[in-house]
Amino acid sequence: MLVSLRTSMTQRLWQSSASIALIAAIAVSLTSSLDQARWLNDRAPLVTLVVLGVGYGSLLSFTRFRARTIAIVTWLLSISITPLIIGRVLPSPLTLSTWTFADSLWLAHVRLLTLFDQLNVALQATLRGNFDKTLLVFLIGWLIWISSVWLVWSVVRRRQALQGILPCAGVLMIDVLLNGHDASFPLLFTASAVMLIARTAFTQHTHDWDARQVDYPELITEDWTVSAAIISAVVIALVMMTSPESRHSLDDFFVALQSPPPAAQPGSDPGPLPDASNPNVSAPSAQVPDVTTVGGPIPPSNSDDTVMWVKVSDPPPLLQERGGAVAAGSQHYWRGGVFTRYNGTGWDIDQAGSKQLAFGLPTETPAGRYSLNQEFEITAQHTNSLFAVNMPVRSSEGTSLRFISPDGNAVVEGPASKYDVTSWASNASAGQLRADTTEYPLDVSLLYLQLPDSLPQRVRDLAARITADARTPYDKAIRVQNYLRVTYPYQLDVPRPPAGADVVDYFLFEAPGGFCSYYASAMAVMLRAAGVPARIVTGFATGEYDQSRNAYRVPARAAHAWVEVYFPHYGWVEFEPTATLSTFSYKDDQPVAPPTEAPAIAPIYLPIGWDIIIGVAGAIGLALILKALIARYRRQQRDPRWREPDRQSRALYWQMRRRLAQAGLGARPNITPDEFLSMHAAGLSDRPQLHSALRQVTTLYVRAAYTSSLPGADDVKAAHKMWRGVWPDWLRLWLRMLTQRLR
Repeated sequence: MLVSLRTSMTQRLWQSSASIALIAAIAVSLTSSLDQARWLNDRAPLVTLVVLGVGYGSLLSFTRFRARTIAIVTWLLSISITPLIIGRVLPSPLTLSTWTFADSLWLAHVRLLTLFDQLNVALQATLRGNFDKTLLVFLIGWLIWISSVWLVWSVVRRRQALQGILPCAGVLMIDVLLNGHDASFPLLFTASAVMLIARTAFTQHTHDWDARQVDYPELITEDWTVSAAIISAVVIALVMMTSPESRHSLDDFFVALQSPPPAAQPGSDPGPLPDASNPNVSAPSAQVPDVTTVGGPIPPSNSDDTVMWVKVSDPPPLLQERGGAVAAGSQHYWRGGVFTRYNGTGWDIDQAGSKQLAFGLPTETPAGRYSLNQEFEITAQHTNSLFAVNMPVRSSEGTSLRFISPDGNAVVEGPASKYDVTSWASNASAGQLRADTTEYPLDVSLLYLQLPDSLPQRVRDLAARITADARTPYDKAIRVQNYLRVTYPYQLDVPRPPAGADVVDYFLFEAPGGFCSYYASAMAVMLRAAGVPARIVTGFATGEYDQSRNAYRVPARAAHAWVEVYFPHYGWVEFEPTATLSTFSYKDDQPVAPPTEAPAIAPIYLPIGWDIIIGVAGAIGLALILKALIARYRRQQRDPRWREPDRQSRALYWQMRRRLAQAGLGARPNITPDEFLSMHAAGLSDRPQLHSALRQVTTLYVRAAYTSSLPGADDVKAAHKMWRGVWPDWLRLWLRMLTQRLR
């Protein structure tokens, strides 16, 4: 008997795992197809909707709610879940773990308002006759959510696989038609669907046979599986033979068999050969990102070829240990180019406002700065544009400084490959930067607050939304920097912006992600829109410190673009908006000098939008439900009848009936207590303690409801104790019911 029971349980688990594996295969084929979709800019949200839909459908399949209730809840969730996922409104788990709750709530609020702006623009464009693809993405996302939930619900709860697969097949067909991929993903979907339909039909038949006590061979499972596999293979073969791609492949195959390609004749031209005589074919180059056209070709990101070595006068990093922690060195970027004017597609250098000098500035180091000496050895091919840390003031022979008006900052130029530079590197603290004034020189404001008239309004609105409650330019810069870092994924293979599109608007609202040029451009433009002078610069990130040479090795993959923000008393200060690199650290460890005037405090931005209305309505509804539950509990406590043993006996009995129904031992409401006990006596034969608890609770209920011999308080207390003691048996019974449903 024990061996038979173990064999039956093993068979059920195998059958359940087979259904789960087939559902997972269908979900994987659908997500793989969406992940390869070329018609989508951002594929990750749709893939996420498939995963969430399958998970949510799995949870629903094991509940006792009615189908109508589940349908209403699922449709309501689809209206809210789809925009939240596609609009990336909810912060990621990493953001939630590192940010405060208030900051995470602020981030979700900004993203939600941005989503409403996107939907509004798309709807207005559609009403004007220009259909916006954003609405199509939302519609398909909604279909994906509903189809994924319906797939699991139909297979597990209703045991009707065909009805569950058809909506997913429709979504897959739409994706294939829009994208035109190869047939590999539809074939995987077809194979899994045929197997699942056969599997569900077999399970339905076995359940029917078991209910009617019809005997059937033990090896029918294996025979059915083999037959389903054969049918699946035949269907796949038919699909492959009828597809145009397969017909072309077969034609090419037979042509190749009939007429093999001719062999190369002596003296024939073998084709062009690589030019091995050119030593510069694979030579590394000190190439930085081209921001004159943002989104254009970028330097080789994976090249580890050394571009230069840099020695600095700072203490070497990773040498001193303080209290068990390793003290890292200062973070420096090697700046090459400075870009001032944004034109909608990229950045221009303002050559008119610069001049050449053969010497630096001999004056003393200003506040918030310190003197940093650098020794550069550029080992790669390079132009006359050289590199230095922010604000160079002196350079060695063979180089010159080009000072940029009106701020007086400089860049290093010259043909030299080895040179020395002295820079006034920034060491201002966050407190100093936050306390600085907003009295910008007029020339600085005119140049570094410049924005084209063609900049879309929604970019300005997003900048205002992000910086609404930031009181100082430093806080605005931090807000914009952090928003970009946690909202947009780093991605190198980003589709080029459409012709005539503003690249910052494209990155913020349409692109699936971006690289450093996009991040830096977006931060600089949004800060300018918020009234903070900013610009982008190009060069190389820090690189890796080599202990043997006491220098930083800068590889080609460190080519980078970042942002500098202007502070009247501290000059240009670096910020890092790109998500893959660490931010510059400005600690509050220095005394803060009070500014000339207190910075203006911006009013708190509290827009009244749908998110506020929904949030308030949800909070009110939750409060009303909680209030009703508390009021009911208090009424029960005040009601003396609730403490009477007979009433407690009745409540305990119906509580047990509900729990047993959740474990598969249900009954019609008109079944009497004795009939219910007799009905499930055989099913509880292997659970004697649970059966004994049910019998005792039933006896108390019958005494309380139908006799004058009412149960006492001790009897009710003992019944409660017995019921609490059999929860492991109930849990095993519930798990067995789950495995049976998955078959």
